[in-house]
Parts: sequence; structure tokens; C-alpha cells
Amino acid sequence: MIERTIYFEQLNGYRDKPFIKVLTGMRRVGKSTLIDLFTRHLVQTGVDRTQILKSTSELPDSFQLDDYKSLTDHVLRWSENKKGPLYLFLDEVGRIKEWERAINGFHAMGIFDLILTDRNADMLSSELSTLFGGTLWRYSCSPFFIC
Repeated sequence: MIERTIYFEQLNGYRDKPFIKVLTGMRRVGKSTLIDLFTRHLVQTGVDRTQILKSTSELPDSFQLDDYKSLTDHVLRWSENKKGPLYLFLDEVGRIKEWERAINGFHAMGIFDLILTDRNADMLSSELSTLFGGTLWRYSCSPFFIC
């Protein structure tokens, strides 16, 4: 795994801040790797693994999370009886129908540190910032400057 120091430090600078962190970019530019590095760092700095949930929409164990309701139910079951901060990583979130509704709800709860990835160009739209009320930190990964 390539250590992506610059990008990791930027993401880590927003740790536990009330921003929804979004990593976008083409396939195979390092978005998931950056999430893995960040998750490993959380554990190394004392975050209990039970406080971290990572869901990757491309893997079979997440296929049932196909809309905002199933995602919401899954996350709320996982977070039940836990105290924040809870780290929620949603990789390739754009594959989930109406994912924005779930993310807005999780953000409003104030206990989740939300980190999202997607390769969809819609994630770059200015409407996304409006949708999340200015609580967005976005980084676009490039095939020329790998995350």
C-alpha cells in the first residue's frame, strides 16, 4: 500500500470536524486506499474498531444496502448504544439510491464522522454543497496525481 502522506494529512485535518468528507475520482486512483490508511490510523491512535463502520457498495456484504432506507437501518442498528464519535466510511456511496437523505440524517445526529467516496461526476456538482448546507469538504482524486 502506497503511503499517501499529503492526502492523508489533509483528510486527517478534518477528523472529528462537523464536515462531510467526500473523495471523488476515477476508478483505481486511490480513494479506497486512502480510507484504509485513515482507518488504520484511527485504530493506531486509540479508536476502538467497534467505533468504525466501513461499507463498500461494490462488495457482496453490502449489496442489500441499495437505498437510503436500508442504509439508514443498517447504520442505526450498528450505532445503537454507542457513543460518538463514530466513524462511518461509505465507499462508492453513489450506488445507493437517494444516499443523500441518509447522509443528511446521519450528519444531523452529530455523532458520526462521515467520509464518503464515489467516482460519479454528480458528487462534484455545486448542488451537493447546497444540499449539505455548507458542511462539505471535498477532494477530487486525479489519475495523474494519485490520492
